[in-house]
Amino acid sequence: MLISRDVTPIALQSSATMRETALAMAALMVTLTASGGATPIKKPISAEEVLRLDDENRRALYATLRPEQLINPRDYLALLEQGLRDADTVVRRNAAGQTAMALVGLQRLKREGNTLPIDVSRLPALQDTLRQVLNDPDAQVRGAISSALAFSDVANAEIETLLLEQWRREGNAELRVANLKALVDAGYRSDRLNNALVSSLSDGERRVREQASRLTAEVKPPAALPKLAALLADKEMARDFVVDAIASYGPEAGVYLPTLEKLLGDPSVGGTLPERLRRAIEAIRNPQPQAAAAPKVKAVALADAPPAPPQPGAAAPVATTPPPATPAPTASPAASLSPATPAPQTPAPVVERKAPVWPWVAGIIALIAIVSLILKRRA
Repeated sequence: MLISRDVTPIALQSSATMRETALAMAALMVTLTASGGATPIKKPISAEEVLRLDDENRRALYATLRPEQLINPRDYLALLEQGLRDADTVVRRNAAGQTAMALVGLQRLKREGNTLPIDVSRLPALQDTLRQVLNDPDAQVRGAISSALAFSDVANAEIETLLLEQWRREGNAELRVANLKALVDAGYRSDRLNNALVSSLSDGERRVREQASRLTAEVKPPAALPKLAALLADKEMARDFVVDAIASYGPEAGVYLPTLEKLLGDPSVGGTLPERLRRAIEAIRNPQPQAAAAPKVKAVALADAPPAPPQPGAAAPVATTPPPATPAPTASPAASLSPATPAPQTPAPVVERKAPVWPWVAGIIALIAIVSLILKRRA
């Protein structure tokens, strides 16, 4: 039995769930909950105590890490750095996810003119760590780091270059488009990004072509329109995204009206595609006045001043042994607790010994997209 792929994903149909998820995600710190997940720590913990945690307790800590869980909240960003370099893959996944969500939350607070609830003087060091671990051997970690890096600062050529280079060499199909989505969602707009999106419309992986279609609807690269029209004949992918992308060009897509009308008259087309086609044809023939296209979210600079000197007694923790293929950190006197003596792996009663379950990186990317959608609707 042939099942049409021209259907609307369930995730796009529940606006109430989307809104609840977006509001939860927009908060600076998010407590992850999942079957078999970790229980948050029961009392504030110091950076020194984190160094002494065994693997299981570090996993649990980084699954729910928030500044208020620390004796010294100034250690928060330094602890995220440490988690990103941890030898344990699950710890790195959790730390990368927390870093991405924290930076997205900070971006929203800063754009709205709110005072940031944490000290961001160590943000440049965190950005350096994100650059160094961008090639982590774990796909989930790489995806979360891409999003974190895109939202760590105002749009700039250096970050764009790093993520586009990562896109070119990334072997994981979902992460190839995730790198581009992180840039689009953070407000990047450039010819280089346009070229990458247009190229992705010809990717050999169906999922990449679908997601690239959705992104072109936001950015509208002129060179993408002919490729989108060609994808209307691609029955392997969900063509709803393609039709919506073509419609987003308005009258510019008028030359492709006969193609859309022909597809609408095809009796084999089912699902939600016919209705999408009718709406697209109407939008192209009778466009409504719209404001000039602009990024729905635009990342801003989170750190306005040079890093402040550390307070007495507020030294940052030392990174644990880095994973393979991850460059070793450059230690500084102010960011070192005990570099010469590795901390022993002793169980600590601070956290209940339950291993967390970290969602796939696609969940993070989806949440960021949902937040952006809500912000656009509010605007």
